[in-house]
Amino acid sequence: MPSFQAMGARASNVFGPDNIEAIDETHFEPGKDLPSSAELIGITKNPQDKAVLAAIPDSIKDAIRASIYKNLSRPKASRYTVSWAWAPAADYELTIWEVGPAPTIPGSRGGITILLKTKTPPPPFGV
Repeated sequence: MPSFQAMGARASNVFGPDNIEAIDETHFEPGKDLPSSAELIGITKNPQDKAVLAAIPDSIKDAIRASIYKNLSRPKASRYTVSWAWAPAADYELTIWEVGPAPTIPGSRGGITILLKTKTPPPPFGV
């Protein structure tokens, strides 16, 4: 779906090596709303983006939020970059990989990849 693809690209940039240290971790504290947090840091750009994020089951939204919060709770210079990917699926699925810094590579930071699979909703949000 175009919204998830666009938001994934924006999120990968926001959580990339040039920006990860600037994110305020309080946006992702327990109890915070993922669509609202995404809007605060520039990932959602319009009502459609917020609507498709809001449609994700609460347990998956909270797993994403918790993963981000745990990462942002690290010292700023130790935060892992986060890559985002989306794929269409028959139902909602979430896969998260986390790899720590490579001890043999100077400057290696570690990284997280978040793959979100979602149903393709009917128009006006679907393809």
